Amino acid sequence: MKKAFVWLLALTLLLGCCPAISLQAKAATEGYYTYEVSGGEATITDCAESASGDIIIPDTLGGCPVTKIDEWAFSGCGIESAVIPDSVLVIGKAAFSGCYKLTSVTIGKNVTTVSDQAFYSTSLVSVEFPDSVTSIGAFAFDLCYSLTTVYIGRGLTTVGNYAFNGFRITDVYYNGTEAQWEQIEIGTGNDPLTNATIHFLGTDSPAPGDVDGSGSVNEDDAIYLLQAVLMPNLFPITQDVDFDGNGEVNEDDAIYLLQHVLMPEMFPLTPAPEEPETGDVMTYAQYMAAELGTPVTVECYVQAHQSWWEDTICVYAQDRDGGYFLYNMACSEEDAERLTPGTKIRVSGYKEEWCGQIEILEGSFEFVEGADTFVAEPLDVTALVGTEELRQHHNKKICVEGLRVVKVEFQSEDSSGDIYITTEKNGVTFEIMIEQYLTEPETEVYQTAANLQEGQLISIEGFLYWYEGPNPHVTGITLG
Repeated sequence: MKKAFVWLLALTLLLGCCPAISLQAKAATEGYYTYEVSGGEATITDCAESASGDIIIPDTLGGCPVTKIDEWAFSGCGIESAVIPDSVLVIGKAAFSGCYKLTSVTIGKNVTTVSDQAFYSTSLVSVEFPDSVTSIGAFAFDLCYSLTTVYIGRGLTTVGNYAFNGFRITDVYYNGTEAQWEQIEIGTGNDPLTNATIHFLGTDSPAPGDVDGSGSVNEDDAIYLLQAVLMPNLFPITQDVDFDGNGEVNEDDAIYLLQHVLMPEMFPLTPAPEEPETGDVMTYAQYMAAELGTPVTVECYVQAHQSWWEDTICVYAQDRDGGYFLYNMACSEEDAERLTPGTKIRVSGYKEEWCGQIEILEGSFEFVEGADTFVAEPLDVTALVGTEELRQHHNKKICVEGLRVVKVEFQSEDSSGDIYITTEKNGVTFEIMIEQYLTEPETEVYQTAANLQEGQLISIEGFLYWYEGPNPHVTGITLG
């Protein structure tokens, strides 16, 4: 069985290296799209002039995966937003140039190349490159006067001359470290990019199992590890990869990593935290590893709380490793007044989960006298909207920028109570909430939320609450 895994991985490598059999291209039309099929793959070569509004580019045409958008394919079209499917690998030269109404584009997670002039002279407000993008061509976003925010994946290696030119970018969010950013070859004429405020979202050390440094752990890491075992000079490793713990690094570790991807609970990459003694203060890792319904004790710092009511209070808390939500914790009115941001408390209760929200129930607390204080800075998770990685920051204080308002609804028909706001970011729906007991109706943030209009762009701060998906409790809203 073990050898079978090795041969399976090796076969995957060989297949990935074999060129596709060349077949003669043939042109066809389907809906808006003219395309050619060659080697079992479709390339979009043209788009009908009647195409307008919001479009979702199909991932298959003629029964074949769409892997390329050819030169000038959508140039001059009247589309306003476009979703490029994950099947696409290459966005060709000037593919969307001159699409003056184009304000939003979602780039598929497997695109590697954004060619010269690809989005020249469009009206994009922001653009997000997945980790798969390695190169951005010359003049790719030249004269995009509305472009103010750019999200760049950690896979980027080259930026062509004048790729970002003729406008002012305010913020760049890079999914890597400052050292990795400095390794990117950025051509001349990209002052708007290099002079922007750059936010580094990556860490110096990749997560365990992220052998290829892509930012996620999947089958590709097992393949990369096998390559590193066979060809160590070509495939460097920057972390401990003795995953099976036998003291050696060999093909068995690649097999173990693949088993982890398929069955993570059966094949963990890191030892489980030691079980604390009853009543002992847990680390955040121990708390997260604890079974639901079991007693837990943590020390954390108050960040905010909802209104005190009948000797109970809901508290948003955090330590330097993670966030906590303390639901209806026993509390006197006098003690509630002392629960100011930064105050350290020791909490005992039961770990529970409700609709995805992890919290401590039936809790009681005591103040940790003489302790330090800690008020967390909001963590910018803009680049994580719509990803599984966002879950790792559950209950933390966070901020998200560039959300477009889709719908605003009140809990009550008389426009009172909680406010539920549906927003959108790069084609991903993101629900946020104004919790009236956290931000009361007379507060500025509540009034701002109550007057939001569809289509407005907002940035938010709050706590990453979870209700059948991310549902931040908002404490601050900035327009624009």
